[in-house]
Amino acid sequence: MTFLAPCMRNRLIPGLVVTLALLGILGGCSDREELVGRYEADPGDGGPVLVLILRADGEGEWKAHGVSATFTWRASEHEVRLHAADGGAIAGTLGEDVITLALPGVGEFAFSKVSDIP
Repeated sequence: MTFLAPCMRNRLIPGLVVTLALLGILGGCSDREELVGRYEADPGDGGPVLVLILRADGEGEWKAHGVSATFTWRASEHEVRLHAADGGAIAGTLGEDVITLALPGVGEFAFSKVSDIP
């Protein structure tokens, strides 16, 4: 920003920072709030239901066959991404109160929202 006079830089940079922060906060809230809750999927093999929990802070939990794993998550308009601590990620598609996840080597599961409270 060397092409701007020093007095313009002093006003522009803080304004730009505030604008970007507001876009990040306001742009990411609505999808996340609507998705927060508990989801369940029937594995189809007679086993216990698979549970997916999405919390408002971007943390989540996966429960299947007595095993639990945590992850972080992000949402966009039509997609949710689950990020594991080891760096792996799974993308799911969003429907009305349904998240469809294709799990590598396992299959595709439709998780229906059963509660707004995780």
